[in-house]
Amino acid sequence: MKHNNLQSGYSLIELMVGITVGMFILLGVVTIYAQTTSVSGTQKQISRVQQKGRLAGELIARDFMLSGSAPCPVKGMKVINTVQVNGVAMPLSLMLGLQGYAANDTGHPSVKYADSTDAVVISYSPPSDTADVVIEAHDPQSMTMTLSDNFNWVENGSPITTIAPDCSYMATFVKDAASKDKSLGHSQSVPTDSEFSNCHTDISGDGNIFGNTSSNGEALRSDCLDAAAAATSNVGSVGTSNNQVNLVSPYIGGSVINFDIVEYYIDESVHFAGVPSLYRRVNGTAQELVVGVEDIQINYGWRDGSGGFQFGDAASVTDWPSIYAVQIDLLLRDITGDTSIDDYELSFGGQDTTYTDGVLRRVFSSQVYIRNSVNSGNNSFFNGQG
Repeated sequence: MKHNNLQSGYSLIELMVGITVGMFILLGVVTIYAQTTSVSGTQKQISRVQQKGRLAGELIARDFMLSGSAPCPVKGMKVINTVQVNGVAMPLSLMLGLQGYAANDTGHPSVKYADSTDAVVISYSPPSDTADVVIEAHDPQSMTMTLSDNFNWVENGSPITTIAPDCSYMATFVKDAASKDKSLGHSQSVPTDSEFSNCHTDISGDGNIFGNTSSNGEALRSDCLDAAAAATSNVGSVGTSNNQVNLVSPYIGGSVINFDIVEYYIDESVHFAGVPSLYRRVNGTAQELVVGVEDIQINYGWRDGSGGFQFGDAASVTDWPSIYAVQIDLLLRDITGDTSIDDYELSFGGQDTTYTDGVLRRVFSSQVYIRNSVNSGNNSFFNGQG
């Protein structure tokens, strides 16, 4: 009997062909996986930027809509404002609405990006129960008010506002260092770590009637800007408490309200070196809101003398309380770059820029109507593009 020892199998050529085909299949799988991963990474970047853009826009829009809000209509009130920031007088318009800053403007709050971005300061009385705090007594000479309830939750050195019971007077000043519990002082002695201070102590003069106009623009100024002119105009006695000996305070029976001063600006992130962020600073305390906000440009809308409507930057605004709406443009970027992102072009602030750094960016725009200037309700809208 013969045994056949021959065994059948793949030849060398067949084996090489099989390996080659397998390599092509494996290459295709790897290529598809790489492309899928790249698309997924790009989509995640887009999603992150979109979320940040909408968050930034919604936060700014909310504060803009509160701009200038107070328990009483401000126009026509007799207003005294003694607030100054770091020794610089704060205009009355800043305490009663908003003040914009274009790039390189004096007073721009940004440290690193003041030469290329806009900023804005918004002020308002936040919705709260502070109106329930009643002024039971006020001695102008001792610069002290007695309140119906404790007011300790507003820190000494913060700006606050008192309003007469008939809404005829309003005084905005800085809560002094001696204030405690039901005692509220408006002296020039404030905490040393506060950036706010009082330029004088007289809050019971005749007051500057808000809405009046004059050649020196006193209706929009702070009483700190020109004490000499104030003393000879309709502001009344300013300077020291000695001028208030025989004055009867108009604020007895009135209320105390908290007045928030909110600043929005771009500065470098404290978490990611070299990456810009949107900051929101309230009464001197800064908070990093959204990382990756690279630029902000704000245009303001008002009605002109012919009844028309126009927009312009901060430098073109001459009457801040008359601002009707704002146009906000934000340039958002991702935190990290990606070599898979091709060079691209974006239009922002009237300029077209080509980006070659592999960092994804998007432009977001919103338009917000100032509710205290128009009876339009919540008319903000928010859209993304780019």
